[in-house]
Amino acid sequence: MPHRWTQPLPVLLVVTLCLAAGCNLSWSPVSLDAWVVNDMVSLTERTPKVDDPLIFDPVGGAVNLFAAANETVSFQLPVQAGGTALRGLRVSWSDLTGSDGGTIDAENVRVFRMVPIRVREYPAWYLRLAEQQPEPVDFYDALVPVDASRGGQPYRLESHERTAFWVDVYVPRGARPGQYTGRVTVSAWGGRAWSAGVRVRVYNFVLPDTHPIAAFGGFDHRTLMGGLLRRDGKPFVPLHLDRTDPLVRRGLVALRQLMRLGRAHRLDLFDKGIRPLLKRDPEGKVRLDWSDYDAIVTPYLGGTGYEDRIGIAAWASPVSQDWPDPGDYGGTDTEAYQQTLKAVAGAASEHFRALGADKQIFIWCYRGPVRAAAYDKDVQWGRRIRSADPQTPLLSRLPASPPALTGWTPPADFRQFADVLAPPGEWLDPDAAPPDAEPPGPLKGLWVCPGTPPYFPSLGVIAGPCGVRAIAWFAMKYRTRGVFLPEVLNWSGQDLFGLVAGAETRLFYPGTAAGIEGVLPSVRLKRLRRGLQDAAYLRVLRQRGSGEIADAVIEAMARYAGLHAAGDHYLDPLLDGWVTDPAAWEMGRRILAEEIQFAVHPDEVSQRELFAQRVAWRTFNERTHDVRLDRIRSRIFANQAGAAAAGSQRGLRAEVALELWNEHARAVDVVVKTGGLLEGWTPVDGERNVRGMRPGERRVVVLAAAGTEVPSFVDGKLPFPVILRSQFRPEKTIAASVPFLTVGRASKAPRIDGDLVDWPIRAGNAGGRFRLIGRRGRGESGLARRQTQAFVLHDEDHLYIALRCLEPEMSKLVARSDNLVRYQQLIACEEDLVEILLDPGVKASGPEELYHVVVKPSGVFVAERGVGTDPPLGKVRPWACDAKVAVRRSPKDWVVELAIPLSSFGLLGREEFWGVNFTRFAAQGLESSSWSGAARYFYHPRNLGTMRFGFPEGP
Repeated sequence: MPHRWTQPLPVLLVVTLCLAAGCNLSWSPVSLDAWVVNDMVSLTERTPKVDDPLIFDPVGGAVNLFAAANETVSFQLPVQAGGTALRGLRVSWSDLTGSDGGTIDAENVRVFRMVPIRVREYPAWYLRLAEQQPEPVDFYDALVPVDASRGGQPYRLESHERTAFWVDVYVPRGARPGQYTGRVTVSAWGGRAWSAGVRVRVYNFVLPDTHPIAAFGGFDHRTLMGGLLRRDGKPFVPLHLDRTDPLVRRGLVALRQLMRLGRAHRLDLFDKGIRPLLKRDPEGKVRLDWSDYDAIVTPYLGGTGYEDRIGIAAWASPVSQDWPDPGDYGGTDTEAYQQTLKAVAGAASEHFRALGADKQIFIWCYRGPVRAAAYDKDVQWGRRIRSADPQTPLLSRLPASPPALTGWTPPADFRQFADVLAPPGEWLDPDAAPPDAEPPGPLKGLWVCPGTPPYFPSLGVIAGPCGVRAIAWFAMKYRTRGVFLPEVLNWSGQDLFGLVAGAETRLFYPGTAAGIEGVLPSVRLKRLRRGLQDAAYLRVLRQRGSGEIADAVIEAMARYAGLHAAGDHYLDPLLDGWVTDPAAWEMGRRILAEEIQFAVHPDEVSQRELFAQRVAWRTFNERTHDVRLDRIRSRIFANQAGAAAAGSQRGLRAEVALELWNEHARAVDVVVKTGGLLEGWTPVDGERNVRGMRPGERRVVVLAAAGTEVPSFVDGKLPFPVILRSQFRPEKTIAASVPFLTVGRASKAPRIDGDLVDWPIRAGNAGGRFRLIGRRGRGESGLARRQTQAFVLHDEDHLYIALRCLEPEMSKLVARSDNLVRYQQLIACEEDLVEILLDPGVKASGPEELYHVVVKPSGVFVAERGVGTDPPLGKVRPWACDAKVAVRRSPKDWVVELAIPLSSFGLLGREEFWGVNFTRFAAQGLESSSWSGAARYFYHPRNLGTMRFGFPEGP
């Protein structure tokens, strides 16, 4: 069970009580395991107990870190009890002493207990990016200071229970360069203590207090106070921030803590819900009372509310779709509302200008869902506000250039009312960012926001540490204005420490679960800070005239995002937009630190250091660059040219299309050729030489072989090994294959009853070895754990298809009885089902020309022309195929059997070659797999395998 905070009696009190009672204090030794993990590892209760070689030196028994002055570096410290419970568990640490006598005081080290957050459900994007099968697991994410008055140490761990600690080491601005050493110790009553050294190399430069990119996020004080305070047993949600109310004052203390906590992590926050009092004078004119508002807000606008005295980067005007409240005036279309809105907008503009804060203010009016219908609302509010306030920038979360496939059409004047563009990351259009010249105004331009992977990194608990870190890198890569987080609290649902819908950006937790009236940081907040500190490194290099070095590291780590991450179309996301290797991130930051050191102090650089840096660059490039094989598509069809060589038999041509991507920062020569083919198959276009493949270039290379027949394999796949070689990488062989089925002729039609006992054995009519979609499909085998077998037959009138779905836990099958198919990111999911995709004649040019069948274990059958994904891939219409369908379950599998009239395909039903694929979603294993092995999505003719009709066989 995850540890819930317990507060043991103080050690002295326990000892005193035991002595008074005559207790025997000769405790037997207990086991205490502790180890070190770098800050880019997602810790769970299943993380292996291994010291991280990236930062831990086992010989010297020390954690090795490096930093600039005015920077915080971190590591993680998991601890696990053995067979005996651990009581009085504590973490302690010392000052860090420099080689020249300087000191980093122990007060600059902050240690937090990491609280597990249970994740039970995973979105479809995670199925694409996960490298292991997703299972319910505890991610350590909420952070409680170990010195907290409640919820702090000492702790108790039950037998075999695990906990973890997050350690921050802040290097003060005035720290002299050099090596600092200290110690961290974990101890428990009656047990052996674990201890390790802590070494921090401090470089001879200082990260600036002013942030290289702005990062700001929104919250609502009503959510904050409602999550922390109670009045009469109910959440305290004040209608007005009356500073004479004691509960309001307590809430404002928490608000100040939240603001400062954000600033300590290089993140500025703004209150989306705070507003002045709206009153009217005797003539009915609008009068705004700013007294409470200004007392709360101006310290942050001016900087006096922060220790560094630097004012906040941006603050949202109180004017929005929610205030003035349209409901108080009969709706948005009434004259009374529109006149009030204009009066309020004008008064707010004048007020902030009088405060001298007008350069920090933006208006975020429309705050509803990002969808097509929102454009008109955004523009309508923009027009109304602009008539009263032509100066304050307007923020829009809508994409300025949505892909054509969406059908979204922004009004012609949309950009006139969208000075600040901050769409969700999946809608980010990097081309909308100004390439060099800064746009007018400190806020106007493009901002990056968390999004839906793999288009853009998410801030969710399950999103992955490197993605959170990469958000700031993409802001630097695309030269945007900064990072915008629409919501940082998301305190909703019963379990504030569980992952609930909409909690992707919960960067802070309420301290109430730990008995703290305040706000707790998250691990993701720490990782966001890591990325923002990286951005400071990059900015320093650019300012020092080494922008090409900064850009080279950026391109290696943050490759593409937003609409640049689209493959065939915007619904087909590429998978590798940012590096997920923690070691590569550590190498990249080390290279940046050394390059800054060289740039700032060039006279202090030795030849040995220059050589070491060249070696580091070479290692870094080898780790982060390759000629990547993104996808393989293959097909077999009639080869008239090969018929003559084959004599009387018709020839076949197998083609394998390989999508290559050059990750290198320079041009690369690539050779692709066929490996050892089966007997009877010879290369036709068996080798391709790609000269001068440009950096970042994607290219499709097609290899072909000719033969007369496809041998019968149990999985229905013809081996087609491919050899890939470039001047920077040794030769490697890729085990490609060509899915191919022979549709055997049935002398007697099988019964459509879900029982396959009457299916005749035919050579080559069975397909198997279903491969997973996404990164799991790239694994050692890439195969689904829950395998599926496909069988095909035909007679004069029907195509017969059977699918046998192996399922070890049939009692947990998710079998809904509705005819809805639920899609996420082009994956049919949320319930067990199979799909059949057919392209008779191999003539389809796009998804809307495919024949699509879905069958659920409940027997629900859906047939359509086109694929009814959400969002749609194109036109979809019903397909009245008059098929017979049967589903049968057994203790270990469920079987689908169909008979589809060939006449339902029209003249195409008599074609010899068909495109085909069989897919399955297994809800328990969260496995989306297919027979053809499609790498990213299923619903395109090029992602299908092949089946061939027309070879009569005996009974």
